[in-house]
Parts: sequence; structure tokens; C-alpha cells
Amino acid sequence: MSLNIKFLKTEQIDKVLHFFNNTQSDKERVFFRPRKEFEWLFVESVIKPSFYVIASDSLSDEIVGTNAGIIIPMLSHLGEPVLTCKSEDSLLSLDLMIKFGKRDVLKEMLDVLEEKYRTDNVNFVWGFTKAKNSFKRCGYTIHNQIRGSFYVIKPMQFYKYRINQLHHQSIIKKLMLLGFAWNNCFKQLFLSITFAQFALKQIRIAEIDEEILKTFLPKNVYTLYLNKEFLSWRISRNPSSITYGLLEFRDLCGKVISYFIFSYDKGNCYFIEQFLFHENLNDKEKIQIMKRAFAFIKKRNATMIRSMGFTDNELNLKEIDLLRKTGFFFFENKEASYFILKNINKSYVNAKDIYLSRLNTLGTV
Repeated sequence: MSLNIKFLKTEQIDKVLHFFNNTQSDKERVFFRPRKEFEWLFVESVIKPSFYVIASDSLSDEIVGTNAGIIIPMLSHLGEPVLTCKSEDSLLSLDLMIKFGKRDVLKEMLDVLEEKYRTDNVNFVWGFTKAKNSFKRCGYTIHNQIRGSFYVIKPMQFYKYRINQLHHQSIIKKLMLLGFAWNNCFKQLFLSITFAQFALKQIRIAEIDEEILKTFLPKNVYTLYLNKEFLSWRISRNPSSITYGLLEFRDLCGKVISYFIFSYDKGNCYFIEQFLFHENLNDKEKIQIMKRAFAFIKKRNATMIRSMGFTDNELNLKEIDLLRKTGFFFFENKEASYFILKNINKSYVNAKDIYLSRLNTLGTV
């Protein structure tokens, strides 16, 4: 059998979408992607269109697999702009793969992409996947799984929300879930008291002071280059059903000391996208800002707040610790995705050097 691996052309988008939304693959499809979302993610990217490859049967022209690299701008640990790629849409048709025997279709697609990365000066490729063994075989390093967390605001609504997600749970596990909901909610009565005085205001991206924002980015690590251009693409032009919001915090002298990016779905489940703090704030002050942010969310009829926990980087571990002190409960999930990484062009970046937030996931994991 002969296999063709070529880069996506505009006229193939509908065919690729059909493959993504309907074809059996190596991971369960949990959502439907419309064309508008595909174009936002892979065509209207923040710098230039993504690198998207399609592996197809040369005889039938059926799609066997896909893989893409979304160009994401980051700042290095030295504060210098660098290009990275986020691996996305790693899908294989198990039915059609049978025709190609032991041929490693995923590796062949990744090899084509990596050649393109080298010519375009991409420093490293990263992403999130449950298929850790497949990517390990292709030269990627596999790192810690993402941790989830809950901050319960309305126990009964939270319980119903989770029961709908967790099918066929035993009576004992349902009772444990209900007990957790009430316990986590009561715990916050003692943790939500604030002492510091900050002025809080909801703003639009256009109102951000970009120069101040840049000083709030995590230091001495690789981190997303959060300027207005990136945020406009990632948040304002994002066509998903998720809604985004932005809070600005000022001290008593009127100085901006923090930005908080959040999102929420139709079920009033809120998500922490990223907190950004002035470098002179201590942990106690950061916790006070977090508490004020969560009090703001509570007034918006929220059911819960969720946050992702990344455990390879020290700043991410510190963030988990601060969130725990405000009432978040973090847990390990055997079904969660792993963070993966591969250096390109003789880069020597380690996972511990990369700060991650929910903004890194592009809302797709």
C-alpha cells in the first residue's frame, strides 16, 4: 500500500473536518469542531497559518491520519521572543491503518512536520496527549499529567454537573462526591476572608496596558508571549462556546498590580486561564487578589471554578500551592493528558523550564 503525506490545502478543510468529527481514531471524540473553529485555530493563527499534514491512501485518497503544528510565540528564559509549535490534531484511523501493516504513520507525519519546523526556525514542539507511548516512540519526552481541581460554589449544582459527567458511579461514590461538594464549599467560609484593599475592575483587552502586562509575565522561564495581538487571537476571536473575561487590580495608589484572565461555559462553570502579578507582590498579597477574584466570580451565579495544575515547573507548583490555600482541591486523574516536548534546531529546553497555563491548551484539552 502507498501512503501520501502532504500539507493541507484550503479545499481539503471540509474533508479533514469530516475525518476529525466522524472517523474512528486513537482517542475518543468528545466534541464537534465546526469549520469556523478550524479556520481560527489553523488558518487565522496569531503569526501565520499552522503546519497541517494529511496522510492519505494513495489509491482511495481516504485520510488515514492528521497532525498539525500551531505556531505559538513565546518568550525565552532570557526574555527573548522565540517560535514554538503546539502539536495538535494527532489523529489516526484505526480501520485504515490495518492496510499499512506495521508502518508507523504517526512518525512519518511528524518527520515531515519536523523538517518544516527546522526550516522555519522553530525552537521546540510541545503539546498535550494521552497517547504517551506513541509520541515517546517518535522522540518526544513525556512529562507529568495535568492535574484538575475544583472550587465548589454551589454544592448541589456541582454534584448534578459531575454526576452527568461520571456515568455508572456506585452509590458509595455518589455519596462521597456529594460529601466532597459540601466539605469544599464550607472550607471556603474560613479561607475566603480578605484583608488587603484592592480596586477591582472588569476590562476589555483593548484597555490592557501592554507594557505593564509584559512585566507581569513569569520570569526566567519559557512562557507564552501574552501581548494584545496574541490575546486578541486567543480570546477575542476564539469562536468556541467558551466566554472569556479579564479583571484588572490596582493598589490604593492606583497602580496596576495584577491581571486575571478567566473563562466560563454555558453551565456556569468558570475556569482560571491565568493570573498575572506584579513581581514585587508577596504570596500573601497574591492570595488576597485571588480571593477577591473568586468573590467576583461567586457573584456571577457560578457553580464552580476549575483550574489546571502543571507540576514540572517550579512556578506552576507554587501556583498550585497558592490555589490550595484559597480553597482549591487538586486531584490526579489517570485519564488526564501528559505534557510532551521535543527540541528542534539544537535547542535544549527542558519541561521544567516552561511555565504553563490553561491558555497553553488553546481550550482544546
